[in-house]
Amino acid sequence: MSVSLLAQVDNVTPTADGLPGGDFIVEMLNWITWLALYGSLASLLIGAGLWGLGQLGGNAQGATRGKTLAIAGGIGAIVAGLSVTIVNTLFDQSGAGAG
Repeated sequence: MSVSLLAQVDNVTPTADGLPGGDFIVEMLNWITWLALYGSLASLLIGAGLWGLGQLGGNAQGATRGKTLAIAGGIGAIVAGLSVTIVNTLFDQSGAGAG
């Protein structure tokens, strides 16, 4: 019973303060988010072009691939934009973020 009491963690407040390279890790995550957003934009634009060309050319398979790329680009942008909010909300709702 004493082992379970010693193993309990009372409060977790994650922060990069004091972490060697913490600022660099935060900067890397910002770069990854930037890459995800630009990748989503490229997918959306390329997909829209393929979709339109496929429709005009009577190429149903090309239009379907274009539509899939366009939708995936939109979903990717939503997920990339909301990623920090999603993680923070889930962390707060888990009870660990209650300070």
